[in-house]
Amino acid sequence: MARPQRLNNPVTRTAPRELNSLLQIIAEFFGEAFGNAAWHIRKDDSPSKLPIEPHATGHRENLELKHTYYIVMLNRLTRSNWLRRLMPGFLSFALVATLAACGGSQPAADAGDGSAPAAATVLKVATEPAFPPFESQAADGSLEGFDIDLMNAIGEAAGFTVEFESLPFDGIIPALQGGTVDAAISGMTITAERAEVVDFSRPYFKAGLAIAVQATDTEITSLESLEGKRIAVQIGTTGADTASSVPGSQVRTFDSAPLALQELVNGNVDAVINDAPVTLFAIKSGNLDALKVVGELLTEEYYGIPTPKGSANLELINTGLSTMLSNGKYAEIYEKWFGSEAAELPEVAPVLQ
Repeated sequence: MARPQRLNNPVTRTAPRELNSLLQIIAEFFGEAFGNAAWHIRKDDSPSKLPIEPHATGHRENLELKHTYYIVMLNRLTRSNWLRRLMPGFLSFALVATLAACGGSQPAADAGDGSAPAAATVLKVATEPAFPPFESQAADGSLEGFDIDLMNAIGEAAGFTVEFESLPFDGIIPALQGGTVDAAISGMTITAERAEVVDFSRPYFKAGLAIAVQATDTEITSLESLEGKRIAVQIGTTGADTASSVPGSQVRTFDSAPLALQELVNGNVDAVINDAPVTLFAIKSGNLDALKVVGELLTEEYYGIPTPKGSANLELINTGLSTMLSNGKYAEIYEKWFGSEAAELPEVAPVLQ
């Protein structure tokens, strides 16, 4: 078999100090793999003038620490010999590099009995604190609401600590998909479409959509009577989806439910489609007493706690939630925020059955 032609234009690199040790390791591995006609590594201030010479294994003493030209050339090897001799050295080097990289992920402490050490579990949980009474920001800046109390209680029951992170509602699912948060609790309805990209816990709240209008309005009484009307909704919600299905409707989206309801108070829209518990709470609290809810609930929905697809934390969350439902803690939190008995909840949302 004909030998490959020698290289006429060797490639040069200026090696910074950080690369010296790596180059030496590569030379050791690949030098042994190639034998006497191995890698030629030398330095010169004028690398373009260097001749191509055979090299005896072991002559690597000319490596320097900074601003040195390194030339790596392969001499007198056929293509088949090159591949056959390259692989053992390459695989060995890759194995060492992989083991070195993995070493940084070793547990910080040994349990002593051969099992993995048990570290304190902290889950980063996203929420949009503009959805009272589920989640909102108190005067002192802390988070409060049904969802906040519920998630903290789930963590206590399941043995993990909750670290909340405030996000816009339409940014929660992207954050879950990107792995920047471990879970979310924000009055999120379980839907088949959302379940394609996140995994939901068992339902933790029964809700539904309601229509809110000004207290003096007598024309709007149902979803059908919203045809051609101006409807305010929160972006990224099932209320926004429902409003978009009304023929001729002019849908205006807002970053939060309170902003949509305020637009109705101001007379800039004809109605708001929003989750009934939130709308009723806003009216009852006296902040929006110029509004009323009309007609029947448009939907029957269930809230769930979403996690990234395949997350091991889902089982942990479901365990804590099931414990609360059975020991009375859930009923206690529900009574605190809604002043009534909680509705019975299924283990799986009907839309996912």
